Amino acid sequence: MNRTTKTIAALSVGCITTAACMIGCEEKKPPTPVMPANPAAPAPAPAPAATPAPAAVPPVEAPKSSGMPSIPGLSPETTDAMKNVAGDVKARTISMLQSGLDTVKGQIDTLVSKVSNAPADDKPALETALDKVKTQYAAVTKNVGDLKDAAGNQWQRLAADTQTALDSLRTSVSDLMARFK
Repeated sequence: MNRTTKTIAALSVGCITTAACMIGCEEKKPPTPVMPANPAAPAPAPAPAATPAPAAVPPVEAPKSSGMPSIPGLSPETTDAMKNVAGDVKARTISMLQSGLDTVKGQIDTLVSKVSNAPADDKPALETALDKVKTQYAAVTKNVGDLKDAAGNQWQRLAADTQTALDSLRTSVSDLMARFK
């Protein structure tokens, strides 16, 4: 498991832990009845409710980009906090993947100049390998773009697939660069 995957996993665990804590804060339990000091004495009658209970507040719809549907029974503030945590995880993951792509792009640019200066005998094989790397780069770039619009379970699956594709791209670029040493 590489560093990026570990970071994504840690952020996901943090998001789940935060959500669980927030859900626990929203749980409302009925008060425990107080036992009278003298069990033979009759219990006092409960006081009548002075005001009617407030009307239930409809849940707030989460924006599609966060991937978090509203959760019945949670306050809007809790739902918003959970959306913010999920949005932060998504933004950090996309930023991390984009940074990896930028690094690989610089390496590909270096490879283009090295392949153009390669001996004529080696050039066809190197150009074929470089074309494969460029195709992989285009696919990962498209996945990062798709990831920005993805939501919910689709987002998590696509993030994992994109990370795997980026790792494969890094390996291909490293293998191609090794040919020039």
